[in-house]
Amino acid sequence: MRGIICSAALLCPVLLAGPQPAEVTGTALYRERIAMPPGAVFEAALEEVGKPGAQPVTLGQMRKADAGQPPYAFTITYDKAKVRKRRTYVIRARVLVDGRPRFVSESVRVLTRGKGRDAGTILMRGVRPSSPAAPAPLAGTHWTLAELAGKPVSLAQGQKEPYLVFHHEDQRAGGFTGCNQFSASYKTSAGKLSFGHGMGTLMACAQGMELEDEFRKALSQVKSYRVEGGRLELLDGAGKALASFDAKPDV
Repeated sequence: MRGIICSAALLCPVLLAGPQPAEVTGTALYRERIAMPPGAVFEAALEEVGKPGAQPVTLGQMRKADAGQPPYAFTITYDKAKVRKRRTYVIRARVLVDGRPRFVSESVRVLTRGKGRDAGTILMRGVRPSSPAAPAPLAGTHWTLAELAGKPVSLAQGQKEPYLVFHHEDQRAGGFTGCNQFSASYKTSAGKLSFGHGMGTLMACAQGMELEDEFRKALSQVKSYRVEGGRLELLDGAGKALASFDAKPDV
């Protein structure tokens, strides 16, 4: 009995261990003498990268709407407990204009392999402007939640990005709302959009529930939508944006 009690006691610190908040910082800029227009967005993400071609895992990110002019100082919060010494972690930064990348950085290593939590100064390079991109299709695009009620979405530490994907074949939309997966029927015609009966998982999360409640409430009020380039806006009956999404780029 004593051995069982001892073993349980030894396990307790592991079972009760929670997130270990930490921060990685840096500054991003570009050398070109180009002023960013109102509404330009700055994004920086901390990612774990693996084998070539494998999808990176996002450990933390920050997003600044209407970012203004460079340099852009950033602080990204992440869970230190998820970092492994033998793995590789990088920072990627970019500036979006009208939902399309205008300046992007190379990946800069941090945290492991002799690197620390200060990414230093990250240089971004210009992406050659092109003619306005055709709107991304509503169905089949991975739409990542960017704003709710006009306010940038702030993710909890280690939280997965909320997103929507519309499936034309069965007229159902699915995704992640901050804590749970969900699926719902939808109808669309000539810019009109409405969601029908939905279903989803029923997990309770320590973080992300407030975001999920706001996200689900917004979906219940949708009457129409608008797509401009890589940006999707879900609108209420008065044409006001309830939620905005960015088309997730290929990595």
